[in-house]
Amino acid sequence: MRGERKVCYIKKSDPDYDRMIIQQNISRPEGFMVWAGVSTRGKTSLRFVAPGTKVNSNYYIDK
Repeated sequence: MRGERKVCYIKKSDPDYDRMIIQQNISRPEGFMVWAGVSTRGKTSLRFVAPGTKVNSNYYIDK
């Protein structure tokens, strides 16, 4: 659809209500988290964060 949406509002009491409902179940891939650093001294490599990891200051210091 290239970002295009078609929206139609219809009352549930309309006789054509059931016929007008179109659902698209588009599954999206699970997300992931990465972090990287950039400074005047250079850059770090990409670090992939494991699912469920608590990212806080200690995480950055330890990694």
